[in-house]
Amino acid sequence: SSNERYENTSLSTFNYTLGTNKPIIFSCYKLYYENRTSNKTITIQDTTKPVLNVYALNKTPEPSYNSDNVTLNVSISDLLLQEVWLEGNWTGDWVNYTNSSGVFTIISGDEYNYNISSGNFTNQELISYKWCSNDTTNNINCSSYYEFRVENRAPSVPVLQYPLAVVQLYDNATIFDWDNSTDADQDNITYNFQLSNQSSFSSFIKNLNFSQSNYTLPLSEMPDVGDYFWRVRSYDNISYSSFNDSNVSIVYATISIISPTYDQIFRTQNSYNFNVSESSNGDWVNNISMKLSGSTFTSYHNFTANGAQYEFTSYNYTYAVPSVNSQYVTITAYGWNGSIGSSSNVSKTGRFRITIPSVVTATQPTITYFCPEKTYITNQNINITVRTTATLGVLIDSVNVTCTLPNGTIDTLAQTGSNEEDYAGNNYAYEYNFTYTPKTEGEHTLKVEIKDINYGDTGIIANTTSPLYVRNATNITFTSSGISNFTVKDICSMEVIKYTNSSLSMEEPPGEYNLEFSVGKITVLVSNVSLDGDEGDICVFNDLAEDITPPTDTRAVDQFNLSCYALEFGWGNPSSADVNITYNYTGVLGSITHEENLKMYRCDSVASCTWSGTLAATLSTDLNKIEVGLGNFSVYMLAEDTTITTVTVTTTVAGGGGGGGGASGGKKPVALNIIQPGSLSLYGEDTIYTPIIIENTGSIQLRAIKLSATTPSESLVLSLSNDYIDSLNVGEQATTTLTITSLGAEPGEYEIKVIADVASPKFIDSVKMFINLLEGDSEKAQNVAQQLRFLQDLFNGNPECLELKELLTQAEGAYELDQYDKSMSLIDAAIQSCKDLLSLEGKEMYIPKKPRKIPDIVVLIGEIMLFLFIFMLIYRYYKRRRFKKK
Repeated sequence: SSNERYENTSLSTFNYTLGTNKPIIFSCYKLYYENRTSNKTITIQDTTKPVLNVYALNKTPEPSYNSDNVTLNVSISDLLLQEVWLEGNWTGDWVNYTNSSGVFTIISGDEYNYNISSGNFTNQELISYKWCSNDTTNNINCSSYYEFRVENRAPSVPVLQYPLAVVQLYDNATIFDWDNSTDADQDNITYNFQLSNQSSFSSFIKNLNFSQSNYTLPLSEMPDVGDYFWRVRSYDNISYSSFNDSNVSIVYATISIISPTYDQIFRTQNSYNFNVSESSNGDWVNNISMKLSGSTFTSYHNFTANGAQYEFTSYNYTYAVPSVNSQYVTITAYGWNGSIGSSSNVSKTGRFRITIPSVVTATQPTITYFCPEKTYITNQNINITVRTTATLGVLIDSVNVTCTLPNGTIDTLAQTGSNEEDYAGNNYAYEYNFTYTPKTEGEHTLKVEIKDINYGDTGIIANTTSPLYVRNATNITFTSSGISNFTVKDICSMEVIKYTNSSLSMEEPPGEYNLEFSVGKITVLVSNVSLDGDEGDICVFNDLAEDITPPTDTRAVDQFNLSCYALEFGWGNPSSADVNITYNYTGVLGSITHEENLKMYRCDSVASCTWSGTLAATLSTDLNKIEVGLGNFSVYMLAEDTTITTVTVTTTVAGGGGGGGGASGGKKPVALNIIQPGSLSLYGEDTIYTPIIIENTGSIQLRAIKLSATTPSESLVLSLSNDYIDSLNVGEQATTTLTITSLGAEPGEYEIKVIADVASPKFIDSVKMFINLLEGDSEKAQNVAQQLRFLQDLFNGNPECLELKELLTQAEGAYELDQYDKSMSLIDAAIQSCKDLLSLEGKEMYIPKKPRKIPDIVVLIGEIMLFLFIFMLIYRYYKRRRFKKK
């Protein structure tokens, strides 16, 4: 009911929206009752058309082909819906299909589908259609026309059969053949065949279209001898397929290398039969020659004809393998139409391998490295690397890598690369690369088996295994104290897993890793560290003040305490070092007299330190590094052995009475100290002068001392003001000036070595120093000026160092030229030299107090107070004058 009331009104029509399907009741009455009746006719008119919704994707599939069943769909709604019909032309004529005939599928209450079977379509046909509907009052609504085209599918790419990268004889017809293409639309197919002498097919010898799947190039149209390219594509009158291409060489004849077979193995200093045969034509080749190209030799040989062998012409040669290294040898056999070297020819290549020695000897590859890139992984692709060398330097024959899964099944890994072709350049050191994707979690075992080319005679296989763990990643964290950075590395490959600072947070599978950390000049590698979660504070480093007394005849260079108490690490094997410490002593080189005397010591603790004997260390003076391997952490000391060298000195003494002269011998300590300024700096086109002090610290006079200075750099010129010292008494010093001139040297650090060669007693001493070549100026004027004043006060307070004043003069000169880095380097060198000089004399250095800088705020307050004070004086002066005038 509408619940609307109309009084004294003439009703003709009015609009009313039904909304839903419901009854309508009309009631008519007068306000006052009268005994009368009346009949009225009320007409209800429906003027609303059905609603059509043709979806944007109202056709499936998309695109559609002539073999498809196509479905059209629409959504139509109306309360008084009477009929739905579809009008289309896919049969060739316009036809209507109605819902009342039962041809539609009703998906839901208002969605209709119509299926057009595949037999109604032809390729490239344009289909048009529209949907219509009406209601019970014949309100009609139709969509606009929709269209779709029956699409074409290109035919398949022809599969080439012959010839494929082969040779064809010049005097024979050549057949080009390929498989028939297929067409999903059942269209007729033709082929486009092209022949060219250019791989780009920018021009054609043949460009033909035909229906058969082969083409015969007649002998009369055969092109000249040479290399050619051919390709074919298919066509269905609408679309082309892609080209498929190959190449062919047209030759006068073909030859085959019958012996040796490819990669056959020959032993050095043994003889073998080679055979080359003309495998077609039969009468074109008249001579055969051969070129052998190995990594260490090249040789040429001519074959002898051996008559007809079946249908071939056969040529033989007995080859004596020379005494050479194991190597690959490429054979290039030439078939000559006339004389060797002066007629037309055809060629064929092959390869054989030479092994050593001349008699069968047991050789076995040595596996130097076999590791996955990461030992602990999630379920991801992983690279595996194998490195090997062969006994006596023989070629490797095969490398096979497998993976045993947790369930015992074995997968063979795919090789992705190797350097075996460059065996000579790598001195028979081989690397092979493999890849693998695990199938399941758990512990896997990788295994490599390697055979060299003597395996056929020896049966020897080298093998080893490496674990691979597939686990879920977890968050691994730790912190440290006194350590600047950490590097987490794989336990096998040493590949970097994570760079971090003093703390770590990473998402990786739990397991054992190698942990490297550094503190300035010290680098520590801890092996087989267990990392599986929050490890807490793991390591502590403390730099000590070198106040623990060193052993006798030893001078402490550096002392430090290192502890990783919270780590679980180590191989559990006493013969393997769990901790490796590398100390780079470049920064303290100026204070080291003889770096070859450097040693490492350890003790249990700072509180109770008894230095053990010297640790087994590796000293690399060219790198300024000393390395030691240990089983645990402790207190360590880098020290220099200061034991004085003793030599036997023979002296003549006078005889008494009637006796004759005699000689006596004894051992006296000999020592020489060369004091240099340490590290210096200068610019690309610059000269610097530095004093070098030579002191006799032994107990015997030194005579005829020859001084020299050397450097590996050709851009540095060195000269000494005095390169010869006649003698030095015990405790006596001599000074010479080393001039260093840079002739445009590149920026960087350069080494200089000062050598003292003593003639009597005979011995040589040397010391290293470093020059830092700078580029550009630096804005450090204020700091350098303060340091110059400090250095002047230092020399005034330590008169023993005044002989180093030349360095102060040069530092001041560099400062005046705005070369602040150079000036600062000279200041540092002068301070270090002064310190070393006083240390040799057993004296303490007087350190002048640096003037305290008054804070800016204090200066400001002082200036304000002074201004107020002066203001008050002026004010009082003028006030008093005014009173006097009154």
